[in-house]
Amino acid sequence: MDALVVYETQHGHTRRVAQTITAGLLEGNRVVLERCRPGLSADGYDLVVIGAPTHHGRLPTAASRRRRQVSGGPADGSEFGIREWLAGDLRPTPHATIALFDTLTSRLRLSRGSAAWEAARLLRRHCANPVLPPRSFLLSSPTGPLCRGELSQAALWANRLNAFGRAGSRGAGRPGEDRARAADD
Repeated sequence: MDALVVYETQHGHTRRVAQTITAGLLEGNRVVLERCRPGLSADGYDLVVIGAPTHHGRLPTAASRRRRQVSGGPADGSEFGIREWLAGDLRPTPHATIALFDTLTSRLRLSRGSAAWEAARLLRRHCANPVLPPRSFLLSSPTGPLCRGELSQAALWANRLNAFGRAGSRGAGRPGEDRARAADD
């Protein structure tokens, strides 16, 4: 199975989760870990895993990235992230399995908004459906660190993605829809 793990990060926590997921997918697979950037292609991958931090219950925007930098976040100068990638550059292979995750503070978990759920809505506009419900990994505060046990949970989620990704790489029908229904059973 060929997998792409693409992420956006502000304080490094989403990157740590992405690295853990990548490590969990490596056994017997070709896995590429990439920070989101313009021109990044998802074509040719059996599994595409997408991760982003949650800003105010949503995917980061250029404006929210600038606000985070002004309020003490790292100044990487990026105006481009997962939101922009999903809107323009994402072109997965038709049979690709797509999975979404985000990082968010534990207090936001009670609300309905998260970056991964918004990404799922954006993907549906492109006629792509994530195979599993989006997964959130919790931070103790907006600047972190990750809550205890979250990296272990990311490793377990990677094992689950392995099973779905391998099924999709065998080309069984429309894997996103079939596996999504099976996951709900």
